[in-house]
Amino acid sequence: MIEEGQIVLLRFPCADGKELTKVRPGAIVRKLPGDYDDWLVCMGSSQLDEAIAGLDETLTETDDDFLATGPKVPGVIRVSRVAVCYGSSLLGAIGRLSGTRLDRIRDSLTRWISVAAADMPRRSRSEPAASGPRPRPAGMRSADMLRKAAATQCPARDGLRRPGGGGCSPGRLLVE
Repeated sequence: MIEEGQIVLLRFPCADGKELTKVRPGAIVRKLPGDYDDWLVCMGSSQLDEAIAGLDETLTETDDDFLATGPKVPGVIRVSRVAVCYGSSLLGAIGRLSGTRLDRIRDSLTRWISVAAADMPRRSRSEPAASGPRPRPAGMRSADMLRKAAATQCPARDGLRRPGGGGCSPGRLLVE
């Protein structure tokens, strides 16, 4: 049974969308709300030199909870490398974070997201994004724009493309 605070093994997804074949440790940060078996996971790494001070959580042999965490070598929980993973994609638990360490990871994640959001430039709703999408044509709703864009991407009857090609499914729209 998966629980928050566990260190699990998983094939952590790459940011470029390619599937990773290397099995990595990850820290279960939180179960997502809802009926699905979705979990927020931070990637683990043995590359201590990649740790971002004040953000990532290092695991060293001198830590009181090191043996309980599971990895055999010192490492880092990469707080900025997060993914939502379905429970069945988690290959098993190898250890557990202390409650104090899990709280620090959650605090770091919250602080990082809050600061990043605060640093984002603000613009008025009437001002178009500098490099973002084109303004919506007058009288056209978002749903109409989505259907029009999707129809140009997939010739199937519902007009939506599914990851990996093949048929189309309205539940799995790819945005490129």
